[in-house]
Amino acid sequence: LSFLPPQHQPETTSHQRPRFAYVTLSYGEDICPPLTVTMNVRNVLNEHSKYAQQTDVIILRLGELIPPDLMPKGVQQRPIQETVMKGKFSGWKHTYSKFWIARMDEYDAVLFLDSDVLLYKDLDDLIDVALNLEEGSIVAPRAYWYKQQPTAMTGTFVIRPCRQHPPQGPLKLLHALLEENTTQEAFGLSEMDWFNHYLVHNITLVSGFYTLLTGEFYSHDGAYAYWQRQRNQTAALVLQDAPLIH
Repeated sequence: LSFLPPQHQPETTSHQRPRFAYVTLSYGEDICPPLTVTMNVRNVLNEHSKYAQQTDVIILRLGELIPPDLMPKGVQQRPIQETVMKGKFSGWKHTYSKFWIARMDEYDAVLFLDSDVLLYKDLDDLIDVALNLEEGSIVAPRAYWYKQQPTAMTGTFVIRPCRQHPPQGPLKLLHALLEENTTQEAFGLSEMDWFNHYLVHNITLVSGFYTLLTGEFYSHDGAYAYWQRQRNQTAALVLQDAPLIH
């Protein structure tokens, strides 16, 4: 993909191969979205990613686990607890739970995707950006449709887990957020508001093309044709180049 510069590839030996994870969040009775997105991710990685054999695909599950016979091949699920902090509306009540990925320090990079994302291409570029940053770093695309900038999107983002304790960098705040006795408070309507209020100036922002909205192709949406204008391309070419649609 042409919208990120080439990244230096960290040297590893065969017994030091980095490990990665693509993760989504699932809660409530509707299990179709997380099953669909993880099956989509597994297929795209197997077909395109240079890191396919080093990458786990995981559903973080709040509540009763999904029956094993419904799980896509090559996809895991992990039970998680509710976070103390909650979103203000029912649809966003549990979205802070995506930040449990901050504790997945067995991986060298963890990429989170909301369960309503459709992946077209691997996101190796984002993984490579994270690998070139210090442990405790976060990489996120710009929420390009917001007039107030910088604004990051939390529907797609990558963390560089921190193996030292206490953790450093932006992950220090995320770890504190997950503690049962946290003194932090919710901010705004959802986890995206909190993320931008506390972290946006301390993370690495990349092109908003990594969080291309469906509104790009809907004439009544405020984000309509944003990338068609930016890239001087037709809608078909934008879709052809898109790594994902959210």
